[in-house]
Amino acid sequence: MNLELADRVILVTGGASGIGESIVNTLEDEGAIPVVLDLKPASESPFDSRQYKELDLNDESGLVKHLEAIHEDFARID
Repeated sequence: MNLELADRVILVTGGASGIGESIVNTLEDEGAIPVVLDLKPASESPFDSRQYKELDLNDESGLVKHLEAIHEDFARID
């Protein structure tokens, strides 16, 4: 499958398990750089800290903080 996602930075909410994790794996297979936002503690995540952000999406200030960190790490979100 060629989704033309190579080197794209893509946010995936709920990506630490289940369908979200499958999406993350597919994006990685396609050469994308998935960044996971999930409630699961970072210590339980299979992803490195640059690619994983522990977050409750109801926490608006936390979301802003993580989006700023993602932009700092990758310079963009596609």
